[in-house]
Amino acid sequence: PVVDCCLVTCNTLPLLKRCLESLAATDYPAECINVYVADNASSDGTAEYLADLARSFPFQLHHLRLEVNTGCPVGLNFAVAAGKGELVARLDDDIVLPPDWLRLMVGDLRIRPFAGCVGPKVINDDDHQTIQCGPYRHFPSIYGHDDEVDNGQADYLSRVSHVRGCCNLYRRDALIRSGPFDARFSP
Repeated sequence: PVVDCCLVTCNTLPLLKRCLESLAATDYPAECINVYVADNASSDGTAEYLADLARSFPFQLHHLRLEVNTGCPVGLNFAVAAGKGELVARLDDDIVLPPDWLRLMVGDLRIRPFAGCVGPKVINDDDHQTIQCGPYRHFPSIYGHDDEVDNGQADYLSRVSHVRGCCNLYRRDALIRSGPFDARFSP
């Protein structure tokens, strides 16, 4: 299925570059991915970078320049509305994606035909490579926070009550039925 990858950015150019570099390596048919970047009035060269990148990016790249910082939910609503794909990937601009991320998540939606959304196990991008959001933790972390080392303990598909927001895959019809991202969480 066609996937619209939607993300919001605001003055985080080094992180955005890293994110888009990892997105460019996605193992999925190029004609089935459209990327929509809602730029919340960045002043750090983001617009110029995206214009230059669009010429060589392996997927269609759309820069949605917003004149003020609308915040993440409103920016996402602009990005989602710009696309028409059957599936919508909601991405943060500070994530690094493995090449197989999209194939795995599309596969999860195929396995769960009644699911409106799937989300991944999230691993912190630090020296410890700990799970940021996974199964309920029974023991305190040795690192002084609630994260635990990834030993494969969350490598399964399960029905959950929520997913982490940094990388989710939605069925567009589920997003339409549930309504837009809540603008009350914008500045």
